[in-house]
Amino acid sequence: MGTIALISIISIFGFSALISFVISWLILVSPVARLFTDRPGVRKVHQKITPRIGGISIVISFLLFSLIWHCSLSMSLPTINLHIFTALMFGTIGIAVIGLFDDFNLVSIDCLTKFAIEVIIAVFLIVISGIKLDTIYLLDRTYSLGFVAWPLTILWLVGVTNALNIIDGADGLAGTVSLVSFCTIGILAQLAGEYGIVVLCTLCAGLIVGFLAHNTPPARIFLGDTGSLFFGMTIGLLCAYLVSTTSRPYPFIIAPLIVGFPLVDVTLAILRRFFKAIANGESFFRSVLKTMDADNDHIHHRLMFRGLRHAETTIVIAVYAVTTCAVAVVISMTPGVSTILFLIYLCLITGWLTYKLGFFDRLTNLYHSSYNQDQNLHSKSKSRINIIILNADEYLRHALEYYKQDVFALQFCKIDEKIDHSKTISAVLINNNDIDNQAEELNQTIGLATGFQCPMIMVADEFVASSWEQAKKTKIKSLFVTKPIYVPKLFNDLYLFAVSRDSALTFVSEFSGKTNVSPSMGHE
Repeated sequence: MGTIALISIISIFGFSALISFVISWLILVSPVARLFTDRPGVRKVHQKITPRIGGISIVISFLLFSLIWHCSLSMSLPTINLHIFTALMFGTIGIAVIGLFDDFNLVSIDCLTKFAIEVIIAVFLIVISGIKLDTIYLLDRTYSLGFVAWPLTILWLVGVTNALNIIDGADGLAGTVSLVSFCTIGILAQLAGEYGIVVLCTLCAGLIVGFLAHNTPPARIFLGDTGSLFFGMTIGLLCAYLVSTTSRPYPFIIAPLIVGFPLVDVTLAILRRFFKAIANGESFFRSVLKTMDADNDHIHHRLMFRGLRHAETTIVIAVYAVTTCAVAVVISMTPGVSTILFLIYLCLITGWLTYKLGFFDRLTNLYHSSYNQDQNLHSKSKSRINIIILNADEYLRHALEYYKQDVFALQFCKIDEKIDHSKTISAVLINNNDIDNQAEELNQTIGLATGFQCPMIMVADEFVASSWEQAKKTKIKSLFVTKPIYVPKLFNDLYLFAVSRDSALTFVSEFSGKTNVSPSMGHE
């Protein structure tokens, strides 16, 4: 690749990132964003209504750049095979239609229909591009798969497409993992002399970087199904292209390694749901169907519910993704017995991570059943701090209940619900979802906290000045917490706040981690 081509590639990276950023911003401030919003829910970790239009801007930018790149004779850039280019255009448009239906608020598409369309798109991709896993290279040997090639390639394309979609559950996560995969494919393509693929990966990397500028925590926009399905399809097709012919003797194992984290997460989800259904007495067939049920027990969920923020969760997973991709690059350059050694190394890392996240708890609990029973009895015997939680939405309630702690006894109530005053309550926490009702809810909370002679905590998206002044007029110790909530920090504040006897009025921004204290009050 010449110097002029290299400069052009760097320019394309920067320009595609800029265009992706600008188009995302234009869609974000337009009325179109209201039609593609993602509301908080029990399976989701975000706590504000957020537009999921990042994928739309990425697809528009990709189609625009690809057409200019392929049709312009003035650009000193390598090109890709016409059949692959046509397949990518067809696949991008087809997968974008599915994604738009999923992201659009007024229309929905069921899982089976979505899966069937993805299979059809995969078939067309194979026919148009000619990419098929009929000959693979592994452990210094070449294998012909024969009639297995078609179903294996379809399974690979559909599986990777959905795997990227499934992990899109934390700010910046799917984009960062996709960025690592595209960089790895670009490196392997450069080593194989596939300079057109290098340009394509550079373009996609630039689009991701431009989008991530809006998607870093706290995210202003989400990638959405349109973006995650597009990235998954493109990465799956390019991986299959790298390992599908003997002209590029890359071992087949590097393909799953490039998308290592998404495949590990999906595999764990399928196994977890299947064995959970079997343990609950479901039939084998019903247990298989249960593997398609969505839940909030993926790796990123477990990391966040164990105390990591969005950014920290993304960094941990990105490090793992970089590790699997690095192993893929090393294996591509040192085939043979070393492949097995590197895979063993990666399996040990994966096993340690999944063990630490509790994916083997069901087995360890069986092994240590007597010890756990004694431990549970000990935990139940400990006295807990009673906290009343008012008007908790689905996410807040799930997050507080799911987080493992034995300090607080949480009582969830509606604000107009009759509450037992015979118990000793150490704090009252209210979740405000409507700023227009903030003053009224604050008054009721003040009355409840006065009755129990305990502090009060209000959690809200934002606080009006009147609420701050209203709390200052009372003698009740008050804590104001802005969303998004960081559960470990909230529990820590609750503990210090509930047991402290000092009078203080504090305003806490959970995301920034900063605490602003009223000048007339003491710091807690």
